[in-house]
Amino acid sequence: MDVPFRNGWTFVPKWVPGSRQIHFTGLIHLIVGSLTLLGAALGPMEVLGKETKGKSPLHLSSREPVVAGKQTGSLPGYAVRPGDLLRIHVFQEDDLDTEARVSEDGTIHFPLLGRVLVAGKTTHQVAAILKELLGKDYLVNPQVVVSVLESEQKITILGQVQKPGAYALPLERPLNLLEAIAMAGGYTRLADPGRITVKRKEGGKEKVYRVNAKAMAHREVEPFTVLPDDIITVPESLF
Repeated sequence: MDVPFRNGWTFVPKWVPGSRQIHFTGLIHLIVGSLTLLGAALGPMEVLGKETKGKSPLHLSSREPVVAGKQTGSLPGYAVRPGDLLRIHVFQEDDLDTEARVSEDGTIHFPLLGRVLVAGKTTHQVAAILKELLGKDYLVNPQVVVSVLESEQKITILGQVQKPGAYALPLERPLNLLEAIAMAGGYTRLADPGRITVKRKEGGKEKVYRVNAKAMAHREVEPFTVLPDDIITVPESLF
């Protein structure tokens, strides 16, 4: 009696009457193929379990996660400023986990280190500074995560919108002009979306941008990204 395999080979037992041979070649290939698949499945687990300090993140041990300087809860390039509330986590050092408000002089108070200047720096840079300071005298290769829980970064929307006022910028993504207008309840019936102005400080000087939000809404021009401290004014229609 022939016993078929999925790969097309047939194993013929020699004790079956009338049989003259056993197809060992097919059986051997089947065993070798199975062992190869098993090795491929187990291989990555072995690599991840090794101590490979200094190699790429794909080869790091699962006991040493890549977290130092990771940006979470804020935009890439987000600059910390006075009034922001930071969350600082040091891996496997629960006593150092801290929530700190940035003071008016741009510093925070951190355990062991005292006052640390953070204003004007990204969360990545703050994490790198804390990592360096902790590594000098206190910890071996500390892993630090810094995120922004609350921010004082705001924009001001004036003129012909339903709810003029100051609005906090979201931390998780950029905000464009149309989204900012929506935050203020949208336009009034007297608004002229084609002549919006945005005042912004750049290099210590005030610059005024004139934006056609009507064309933007029809995707005729690129979205305009608003930045912290922008003053947006929606004028009244001339007609």
